[in-house]
Amino acid sequence: MYVMRKKKGIDIPLESRQETLIKLISKLTVLCLISSLPMLLYALYIIFYWILVDVDVINHRSQKTTVDSFDYNMYIFWLFLCPLDNIISSITLYLNFKFSEAHYSKCCKLCDLSCQYCCVLCAKRSLKKKIIGQIRREYAEESKLSLIRESHSSGSIQ
Repeated sequence: MYVMRKKKGIDIPLESRQETLIKLISKLTVLCLISSLPMLLYALYIIFYWILVDVDVINHRSQKTTVDSFDYNMYIFWLFLCPLDNIISSITLYLNFKFSEAHYSKCCKLCDLSCQYCCVLCAKRSLKKKIIGQIRREYAEESKLSLIRESHSSGSIQ
């Protein structure tokens, strides 16, 4: 059970079903981020390389040599990135299953705990807002009812 204590405010405990969902959400989030990392690196490489190519064109270098070097560098980069991407995707797919829970907890424990902490904070914040909204609605209804009772009781006395 996740119990978070603050200096001020209410402590909202989560149910076991909510804890199970948070664990699942954090596991899938961590694995998804890890599996998308090689393509993110590839995209950053392309962006920064094109910035360098644009700087070379501005410096009046030959555009043909920069394009040729870009093709060669992209080929070398892609040659190493595709197998790396396939290996990482295979590992994250393996870690997704229930039978690999021990391996997942060894490899991704810190990332998973951080993600679970963030999910718990979001869930508790959402629950707190719902509880406060419900209390405000009940208070408003009670105050309306008390005003109606007061007006009926004062009207019957006159």
